[in-house]
Amino acid sequence: MDKQSCQSSGRCLQAAPEVFAWDADRLAHALPQAREWPEARLVAIARDCPAMAIVLVDDAGSEVDPYA
Repeated sequence: MDKQSCQSSGRCLQAAPEVFAWDADRLAHALPQAREWPEARLVAIARDCPAMAIVLVDDAGSEVDPYA
């Protein structure tokens, strides 16, 4: 998550409360179990983020473009 970009819309938490949570500043963050979720589902959630604050990375550590 790019916490500097997060607008606290809560869309990610609504879509996947098992994977995202609020921090003390009411900014979303991904929980460790996000790694176990299907990539297609995480891509859809990232696309729905109005601030584009969800950053996806592959197993090699490279950033994944959710719009590619």
